[in-house]
Amino acid sequence: MHFGTVAIIGAGLSSLSLALFLKQHNIQRTIYELRSPNVTTASALMLSLNALRSWDAVGLYGRIKMERWHFRAGSFRNSQHELIDSYEFGNVDKYGYDCLRVYRQVI
Repeated sequence: MHFGTVAIIGAGLSSLSLALFLKQHNIQRTIYELRSPNVTTASALMLSLNALRSWDAVGLYGRIKMERWHFRAGSFRNSQHELIDSYEFGNVDKYGYDCLRVYRQVI
């Protein structure tokens, strides 16, 4: 099957992952993004198991795993700082990946 150029609207994580996948299959692609490519932000992204599996499949996980903070769970506390609940976001021993937080600039 032959494709023309694929238009990708927005340069979010899913769009960039798609662009990498298309590149690996020699499919032309153009990314359209509202923000300038040199815009920096102090925010970090949380990458959970499904995102990391996808990024591993396109060869990106190995390139970012050292440029991140890894964690396994988040906790919920009340106004007295008492633990209400916790939620496991990742666990390398169980799932093959910890959850990662990474700055957008690294990606």
